[in-house]
Amino acid sequence: MLFADRPATRISESNAVRFLARAIPYLRLRRRKGTSQTLIRLSEVASIYADFIPHADKIKVEPLDEFYTYEAAVGLIDADFLKFLMLKAPGNRVSWQTISAWLVLLSGKAELSRVFMRCISKLDISDINKELVELVLDDGRGRTIKANNGIYEHLDVVRAAIVKAAPLTTKRKVVLASSREGRRAIKAFKKDLPKIKELYHEEGAVAAVDWVRTRSWYWYYADLDGSINWRASQPNSSQSAEPEWHWGYWL
Repeated sequence: MLFADRPATRISESNAVRFLARAIPYLRLRRRKGTSQTLIRLSEVASIYADFIPHADKIKVEPLDEFYTYEAAVGLIDADFLKFLMLKAPGNRVSWQTISAWLVLLSGKAELSRVFMRCISKLDISDINKELVELVLDDGRGRTIKANNGIYEHLDVVRAAIVKAAPLTTKRKVVLASSREGRRAIKAFKKDLPKIKELYHEEGAVAAVDWVRTRSWYWYYADLDGSINWRASQPNSSQSAEPEWHWGYWL
């Protein structure tokens, strides 16, 4: 995950899902001691490179790239998107629950912890890392158990590093397809679709893309790297709100 790949101020749920799937090492976190081992490693890195953390806009240190990735990921999570990830996100349910638990743990936000507790009560969590879930739940209750290897100390160091990174970016927002803003973007895209096709056929892809980038809905359909990978939205479908339509065959 490169520093330049961090999401912009607003991002569609489909792009947020792709970003998190690439950014969070959920397979590592699902190992028996994956959570504690990851926190210990991150804590050691943060201690070594602490002076550089607030200056990533000017000085980039490769071992810290994971912190800026997590800062971006944590910045995407609010109560609505957390519920979407845990209960409705397409793909492997256990993987999304693992990613959700990790981001709630890193955030330290009481509101997210309460949402996580409500969601997890409805699920079979036997396949999720027990250590990770117990840490999230116990942290939300006020740290009533003694964590092994001083894990809360490492967690606090990691959280502090993420907080130091946060001022480098503006507040992010995931726009769900079912939200008012998401529905507006989808409606505007569908309205402009005939014009895009006309420009594409009469003047070529470059002209179509240049015009598209001026539209109010462009941010919703543009990929994180700026390429175009639009989707025709089907907001009534919980499994696939936006099936893929690529340049070259849908025009």
